[in-house]
Amino acid sequence: MRATDARLRKLEAATLPQSRLVVVDGHTDAEHEAKIAALKATGEASDRDLFVCIRKFSHPTENQGARA
Repeated sequence: MRATDARLRKLEAATLPQSRLVVVDGHTDAEHEAKIAALKATGEASDRDLFVCIRKFSHPTENQGARA
């Protein structure tokens, strides 16, 4: 996990000052797109931002789904 965090920090530092690195996770491309759209709609992200989508391969259990 530390190696991933360090790589993400390097990517973030390399992006343009007015852009940010935004990480979204989900089980499908549609879920990624929905999360990106929601972030843009609330103003938490913009078109200038760099989006990194992380694919989840596990299926959420009932308990995990209640927290998400």
